[in-house]
Amino acid sequence: MRSITVHEPSLTEYEGLYGKYGRTLICPCRHLSVSYSWIIHLEVEYHQVCSSEFVNDNAWLSYFNRKTVFAFFLDFRSQGSKLFRILQSLCRLSNETVRNQLRAFNEMQFINAHVVSRDTFDIQTSILILQLQQQTLDSFMTIFRLVRASIQLNQFIVFGDTNSKIKRLNNSGTFTYRFVPNNYYESNCSCGQSVHCNRSQGFYCTATECKVWKNRPNQTILGLVVSCLPIDSLLLSTLECFYNSSCIQMLIEWRSFDTTAQSNDSGFTNVTPLDPMRNTRFPPTIKLEDIVSQLFIEKWINKTNFTAFYQQCAPLTCTYTFEQRFNRVFIIATIFGIIDGLSLTLTILIPFIVKLCRKVNRCCHRHPNDIRREVILNLCISRRNILQKYAKFKNYVQTLNLYDKRRFRPSSDPPTITSADILLIERQRFATRVF
Repeated sequence: MRSITVHEPSLTEYEGLYGKYGRTLICPCRHLSVSYSWIIHLEVEYHQVCSSEFVNDNAWLSYFNRKTVFAFFLDFRSQGSKLFRILQSLCRLSNETVRNQLRAFNEMQFINAHVVSRDTFDIQTSILILQLQQQTLDSFMTIFRLVRASIQLNQFIVFGDTNSKIKRLNNSGTFTYRFVPNNYYESNCSCGQSVHCNRSQGFYCTATECKVWKNRPNQTILGLVVSCLPIDSLLLSTLECFYNSSCIQMLIEWRSFDTTAQSNDSGFTNVTPLDPMRNTRFPPTIKLEDIVSQLFIEKWINKTNFTAFYQQCAPLTCTYTFEQRFNRVFIIATIFGIIDGLSLTLTILIPFIVKLCRKVNRCCHRHPNDIRREVILNLCISRRNILQKYAKFKNYVQTLNLYDKRRFRPSSDPPTITSADILLIERQRFATRVF
């Protein structure tokens, strides 16, 4: 195995080396972190309604000018203004949410101790982008659901009593007032039990007998419904009508239905329909609830820049390892290295080996009488040592006295032994042996 180091390789050199040596290539980064904004560029394409005249042009909102139209509160001419203003606010809120998330994302750091391959870089950045997309949706929908639930639970009274109405009860001359959920929707759905109650949106005549809940509109509008709250009406509706120029023309013509409204101005009469041929993941029949849950986002446009990452990493060296056989220079160097190691080892061991050989030789050439004499001498010395140790042990056992109180006397006391002490000591030694 051989290791080769390349100093300050360019991106082209790095990719060439990686193509040859793969994962054995190691290039430590000079700078361990790089801002996401250097290596990832993100843009968002929104649903076309957020950039259409229905949301961005105040001329279309003039369609709902109440100074010229007096209609039943369930009429599109009364309810429509709320729908488009809420739609306008949701588009703006979606855009702000995405921009805030992108701003925070671009300030984060991409950290790597070594240069990663282009494939690994693409995988890691793809994961980061997916996490950002999911986090953006979650952060928006969490707040949106919380606000919507708060409005629904508090049951605020809205214009037209579309969610509930106040009912006066007379109990023996005592009047009480109660909030009663509205149930004039399809299948007698009650706003006190469901947020999905709805009925067709449309145009009503302005006569007194027309302005009652049980009546149906004289002209319905494709895709639009009325629900308990304005936000519910929007979310349960579709944009089908606004893709169709004929449907939009019908809205313009019916604006003056059963009223003395003035002639239409050019502001909303020339509105451009949504383009049904545009490539989109949201078909015209999809509910706005599903579009809002995706923040009106058609697609994320992302571009990753591996070149910028490599330039910011700026590796000083790259080292790669490979296996090479029958390299003459390497073989010669290895042989010389082995020889040098052997010479050093022999230099250290030879003196000891020579001394050992001399000692063995001297032992092998000694005279038998000398050997016999030395053996006898060693045996005598061993016997004498054994006898001395036995005598010491025997004396220790004979004089052992566990009851001798003199052992606990201070060392400064003079030793005085009488005949009585001698007798006492003998008895104590005897008692010790018995014990």
